[in-house]
Amino acid sequence: MNIRSPFLFCTALLLPLVVVPESLRAQELAWEDFEPISQLVVPQNPVRSAKYRFVDVHAHQHRIAEMSAADMGALVEEMDKMNMGVMVNLSGGSGDELVARVRATEQHFPHRIVHFANVDFDRIDEPDFGAKAAAQLEADVENGARGLKVYKSLGMYTTDASGARVQTDDPRLDPIWAKCGELGIPVLIHTGDPAPFWLPHDETNERWFELKQRPRRKRSAEPSFEQIMGEQWNVFRKHPETTFINAHMGWLANDLTRLGELLDEMPNVYTELGAVVAEPGRQPRFARQFFIKYQNRLMMGKDSWNPAEYHTYFRVFETADEFFPYYRKRHAWWRLYGLELPDEVLRKIYYKNALSIIPGLDTSLFPDDWNLEAVAAPRLRPSPMALARTWVKKDSDSKDSTYVKVHYSSPRKRGRVIFGGLVPYDELWRTAANEASEITFAGDLRVGDKKLKAGTYSLFSIPGQDTWTVIFNRGLGQNGTGRYEAEDDILRIEVAATRMDTVQEAFTITFEEADAGVDLVLMWDRTKVVVPMLPK
Repeated sequence: MNIRSPFLFCTALLLPLVVVPESLRAQELAWEDFEPISQLVVPQNPVRSAKYRFVDVHAHQHRIAEMSAADMGALVEEMDKMNMGVMVNLSGGSGDELVARVRATEQHFPHRIVHFANVDFDRIDEPDFGAKAAAQLEADVENGARGLKVYKSLGMYTTDASGARVQTDDPRLDPIWAKCGELGIPVLIHTGDPAPFWLPHDETNERWFELKQRPRRKRSAEPSFEQIMGEQWNVFRKHPETTFINAHMGWLANDLTRLGELLDEMPNVYTELGAVVAEPGRQPRFARQFFIKYQNRLMMGKDSWNPAEYHTYFRVFETADEFFPYYRKRHAWWRLYGLELPDEVLRKIYYKNALSIIPGLDTSLFPDDWNLEAVAAPRLRPSPMALARTWVKKDSDSKDSTYVKVHYSSPRKRGRVIFGGLVPYDELWRTAANEASEITFAGDLRVGDKKLKAGTYSLFSIPGQDTWTVIFNRGLGQNGTGRYEAEDDILRIEVAATRMDTVQEAFTITFEEADAGVDLVLMWDRTKVVVPMLPK
């Protein structure tokens, strides 16, 4: 008997066990772990910077007011790398919170980051909520907000005191939508979620993996997707004078025919591509036709801040690449294809459409190879424009006089502390809201004891508790103080600030006759400043 036979027999029995674990692993591999390396060999053209400078109309920077200059500089550096001209921070808040965010970005990087205001719909049971919210929104616009962002909590989670869901088309909210139309600002509104979140979570649901990873995203049958979205469309129809930006392509990027029908019906509605570029990316031919047809209604938006993820948007828009991955599997397990959009369509999506509906964006940040007149101007300025004018005479009998006029915007007090509050002491101020005030002299004059030549100047100031510095600066067309250059100052004058007995609700610039010449008078709240102007 061969004594090795039992050993060999046992060894033979064990041999299959060496390969079984690998075989079992292949058989039991979970779908979410299946990440095959494609063997397809096709041209690859990754894009890390957009072909044209763009406006991201859907961004969130909740902590922007807390950023140091260095941190904000790093953020803008990332924007520059991808060719982003303007970021629209939709998390602007309201009241003091908004003021802090606007002030932070204007101080460090004016024009590069702008803010939309938000409304707290949880306060809907307060008396006259709609009117009060509209008034606060108007104040927020005066303080620098460029639009209103509405979160999906409205229509899905917000309830009133009775426990009833507050519908998006609740008539108590009509004053808010109407006020946005009056102010000429857009409403970027996120309503609902992708329709598959309402479908059974089974093998037929395209969002199965996302719902497995994020089970709280599964929605109950009521209210249905159609009901929630229908309430939003009712608002669009009811307020045709208000411009709406339907976030995330209205969750209809998978049904472009239906989205197109809604855009055809409602010319006051635009849409943006935040978090949905994977949908047009899997239907490149039909999506390309849609993007060309509706090129005047689409805008670049991303949503979450991850610089590397923008590259997928650029690649879908600009290239004809095939079968490349999306950056987040739970949103899109499929591969994407480029639309290779025409240059003019790219320009409109990247910046032209945003410039046409968001007031106050700095057009100088964008290419000059297009006709600015083709872009519609905002219908109304956030603060009303005003004009003051006078003639400065040598004496009461003299026919020799110099014409002077001031163009300025006239924000309202609205119960706020103005100087030392809304307008800080000892900091440069544009002497208005929106654009800096501008003053024109038809002839040479003396301002105080200093000579000032004929011309048009921006009127800046540095308010103090007792003394103001009033500045005449040759840099024109300035929005805010971000582009102010001290070397362009033509004249500075120190003048006293006095306290008035009554409150001046609207910021006012006027002229008052003096013993010699005319006084330029600035008034707001209880503060009055007088700048003497004399003939040369």
